[in-house]
Amino acid sequence: MNVFKTFSIEAARSLPNLSDGHPCKNVHGHSFKITIIVQGTINEKSGFVIDFSEIDSSFKPILEKI
Repeated sequence: MNVFKTFSIEAARSLPNLSDGHPCKNVHGHSFKITIIVQGTINEKSGFVIDFSEIDSSFKPILEKI
């Protein structure tokens, strides 16, 4: 069984070396969706493949880096 959770993140940037008038020279944003998929068997005791809180805690260090 696959279990997945999708995270949405926002980022902003500017590219100051572009010519004046280029839209990317100004600060502008981008939206991203990151989906984490965990494949496994259902634990008979818990009924979970993985607890969503484990996905959150595993993703936190990645999110801090990006």
